[in-house]
Amino acid sequence: MKHNRQDNNSYDRYRKYIPFVILVAMMALIISVITGEADSNKGNKKSAGTVGAAGLAEKEQVTYDRKIVAVVKAIDMKKKSITLYNIDGNNEIILYYDGATDVRDNYNQVITMPQLDVGEIVDVYYMLDNNIVGIRISQDAWEYKKVSNLVINNEKKMMSISSRNYQFTGDLIIASENQLINLIDMSEKDELTLKGIGSKVYSVIVTKGHGYIRFSNYSDFVGGNLEIGNENMIAISEDMLVVVREGDYKLTMENKGLVGSKLVRVLRNQEILVDMGEFRKEAPQVGKVEFTVIPDGADLTVDGKEIDYSKPIELKYGDHAVTVTLSGYEEYTGTITVDESSMQFFITLVEPVKTEDDSTSTDTSNANTNSNDSSNDTSGDSSTTSDDESLEEEVKNADTSNNSVDSEHKIYVQTPIGVAVYWDGELMGTAPVNFTKQVGSYTISLAADGYETVSYPVIIADDGEDVYLNFPVLTAK
Repeated sequence: MKHNRQDNNSYDRYRKYIPFVILVAMMALIISVITGEADSNKGNKKSAGTVGAAGLAEKEQVTYDRKIVAVVKAIDMKKKSITLYNIDGNNEIILYYDGATDVRDNYNQVITMPQLDVGEIVDVYYMLDNNIVGIRISQDAWEYKKVSNLVINNEKKMMSISSRNYQFTGDLIIASENQLINLIDMSEKDELTLKGIGSKVYSVIVTKGHGYIRFSNYSDFVGGNLEIGNENMIAISEDMLVVVREGDYKLTMENKGLVGSKLVRVLRNQEILVDMGEFRKEAPQVGKVEFTVIPDGADLTVDGKEIDYSKPIELKYGDHAVTVTLSGYEEYTGTITVDESSMQFFITLVEPVKTEDDSTSTDTSNANTNSNDSSNDTSGDSSTTSDDESLEEEVKNADTSNNSVDSEHKIYVQTPIGVAVYWDGELMGTAPVNFTKQVGSYTISLAADGYETVSYPVIIADDGEDVYLNFPVLTAK
């Protein structure tokens, strides 16, 4: 009996602790469940032979704390760091990598970190200490390659590709040769690759940029046409600068039967000078012409220009309009043909003869030459250059594609001051400069000695107002 009483006393003594023990056990169970879920969400504690993150290589144990979808902004090979734009967090983040970092392309093939281009959209797995476990080109991202007809509405933050609209933000990544550039630095000549997710564009990569072609010794081609590759004909003007997509081209200049072609290589953001001096018009044949006019003292004009014929003069081979006048004599008008290196023309003026009906006699003057007779042809034009001048003016004012001219308004290019302004390759002057308003899509280029040449696409609206353009200062070479 004594033994039983002792057992009961011992049970009574510990019975009051039973609820506390149960409570502790339940709390331990809850903490274990919560910890397990957290580890599952963060990707921790993956078992051997499994893949710790989609697309990463199998390892003994692959762990990561966080995963983000981001756009590559820069890679520093010396610091072994990569700067990323976090799409989900809408912020910039810098992470670090080493030789153990698993890097994959969108086909799950192993690549090196330098093979990642600025502008790529990637899935990134990393630890809390900002060290990357694995990174791969995202399979959720889409891309459009060889885009050359991109339409951008900067106000609405919209891009149109093949009649489909996509949104972009102020954090849009634009890259050229793995360097970040601004939207204004792109040209309509560029070939682009666009990358995005869903209905949003997150990066634009310039796969083929643009360069510049300047010409020298091409005065014989001015007023003609220039063809570069399969580009449309461009009117040739003095001091022209042409914006061209980088690549190899055959360029051809043509003007009134004179044709010259060259092969050129245009490099991105560089200007090349093409010398067309080897293509020239043949020098016209010239003859020395001696005029003998009777009586002395008459005035002689050839092609509308008064000539001192006291000594032989040089005239190009061909027909020339000649007029001889002297007070008291009938005016002589005719055409001479120069087709020898040395020629003589004799012109005799006659006095007017009155008839009974007070009419003057017909022109009986004669021009005698060494086997050359000058006729009384009055069809000779007093200016042989007027047609060329009118043609040049017509070419200068000709509209291209669907563009038009608003002659009542002007375009003012105000800054940067002192740069040469080219409008679709034609030199307009030095800023500040103004010229007649042209409506439509154009390319304006700015150049100055010692500075990088730049070009910008501009769209001029037909709004019945003057246009004022200002651009950033040029970058020194």
